[in-house]
Amino acid sequence: IVAYTSPKLRDDAIIPLAAETSECQTTDDPAWQALSNANVSFLSDCTANYRDCFAEIGGEHWLPGVKFLSPDAATSRAYTEDGLCDTSSVLYNQAHCELCRLRMDRVSMYLLVFVLLLEHLLVILKFALAWLVPDKPRWVVQGEARQLFLAEHRAREAWKSTHKDHVSGRRSRVSSMLKQRESRRGVEEAEEIMRVSSFVSAQL
Repeated sequence: IVAYTSPKLRDDAIIPLAAETSECQTTDDPAWQALSNANVSFLSDCTANYRDCFAEIGGEHWLPGVKFLSPDAATSRAYTEDGLCDTSSVLYNQAHCELCRLRMDRVSMYLLVFVLLLEHLLVILKFALAWLVPDKPRWVVQGEARQLFLAEHRAREAWKSTHKDHVSGRRSRVSSMLKQRESRRGVEEAEEIMRVSSFVSAQL
């Protein structure tokens, strides 16, 4: 928006690129002389003639409103469309009108290219800054990594403790079962010895 609405940008940056030269050719023929400078030919493709095409009637010293505008005009008028190209205006000049329209189209094209290049440059700059400047500082990333490591370590220790208690309980149950089995076996063996002793005593 600024690029399209800034006369200074247009006059100082775009027009010098669009114009072929900064030096204007002169002429002695009044039919081809520019209104802003009687010695300059408006056919010359120079920066001054480009700027003249964007002038405002009533906004330039060489385009006084009291001379070129109607008495009921409340605002300034475009030099090209309301002067050079208006058949009812004293400024009407068909050749100059067509030439100014071509120059204005050329400036618009250069302005569009400038805006597109600026947009791409800003996008590249954005990605470059995003790559150079991370979203989080390194100390924040390191702190988060440490917190994650400690949380995982605590989870592993808790799992080991739970697993150890489970294994210890299981071993205790197995040991108790083995002791019970050995106790029953000892009782059975004692009973068998007593039966054998009783049988031997009865035989004697």
